[in-house]
Amino acid sequence: MKENKIPKLSNKVKISPFDDNQFVVTNEELGYNLKINLETKNVLSKVDGKKTLKEIYFEIGNKTITLESLYDLLYLKLGKYGIIESDITKLEKIGKPKYLKLSFTLLKAKNINPIIKLLSPLISLKYFYIILIINIMVVSIIFFLNISSVEKNVDSSGYLQWLSLILLSGFSLFLHEFGHATACKIFGAKHGDIGFGFYLLSPAMYADVSNIWTIERKKRIIVNFSGIYMEAMFASFLSLTFLVFENPFILTFCGIIILSILGNLNPFFRYDGYWIATDLFKVPNLRSESNMVFKNFFSRKLHLSQMSLRLKLLALYGFLSNILIFVFITYIILIDPLGLINFPIEFYQYIMSITFGEETFIFSSLYKFLLPGIFYFIVGKLFFSFMLGLRKKLKGN
Repeated sequence: MKENKIPKLSNKVKISPFDDNQFVVTNEELGYNLKINLETKNVLSKVDGKKTLKEIYFEIGNKTITLESLYDLLYLKLGKYGIIESDITKLEKIGKPKYLKLSFTLLKAKNINPIIKLLSPLISLKYFYIILIINIMVVSIIFFLNISSVEKNVDSSGYLQWLSLILLSGFSLFLHEFGHATACKIFGAKHGDIGFGFYLLSPAMYADVSNIWTIERKKRIIVNFSGIYMEAMFASFLSLTFLVFENPFILTFCGIIILSILGNLNPFFRYDGYWIATDLFKVPNLRSESNMVFKNFFSRKLHLSQMSLRLKLLALYGFLSNILIFVFITYIILIDPLGLINFPIEFYQYIMSITFGEETFIFSSLYKFLLPGIFYFIVGKLFFSFMLGLRKKLKGN
């Protein structure tokens, strides 16, 4: 009989606050993090491995919960994530985030720890934001005051210099992910592996710091900023080195790091800025929630006078995340429609002429391909995202 079953919490289950009314229940052994509401938390607080399902049901005393729905919650929903011990559901295999494709591990968690010990002293929790801002200001001021030397270096750079920049950029990306893992470790949260994958067609490195949902919001924001923090500190050091040696190659690399920082601060894609915005809004699924609020407002299901400041900001985020892409795509189409049409053929011909020595590679010659390239990149991402959404809907039906 279902009512006589005795539910038991799995080993190493931890419940942490997410915000005022939401919590994260974690199976620390398996690595699952599941957002739950206050009602579910109260149910789990009654599970002690001794009470039967019927006893828990009467102890809760909530008329909106039936014995059957309580059974489904514990054994079918929480059981498949290893929160409740269950022989009814198959334990779902934990995997990489769904938005990452073709991902693979570069460094195991156990191999990261020695490097974290070296980097830990660099992260000052007391002066974290002050140090971050100062480093960004230092590298930005030095870079833009000497941008003419960077432009000359870019145009005169050969294959070896560009190869060196690519390799150094790889090092900077590793440093970025080590920053996340280091801050995670400092706050007592378990970090995972560092890996590589593709996010909406673009290559991306990642550090598995999903366990940060077990720590408070202010600390999560620092963990999400810590990758940029490490890159900014590295770039600031390099820019000061440039003042000593006056080597424009060093400053060119600083420019790449600045672009990396700006890209990561973008709150509309799943980079650091997105996760920071998630915590600022206190909404785990920021994109879907903001789109839903915006659609309800647009369809007049929600009126401005009825919306709280938080809902207004979510609607604004949903509006901006959709309209900015539309405006940018429209701008490129209007400014150079023929360039878009001819881009695939012209870019192929350019690559062939460089490959067979018919033309000398100059970086400035790539400028004409920049906007069309970004256009096709964004359209490809949107198409890929649309197909994923369509696939989910078809599976749901």
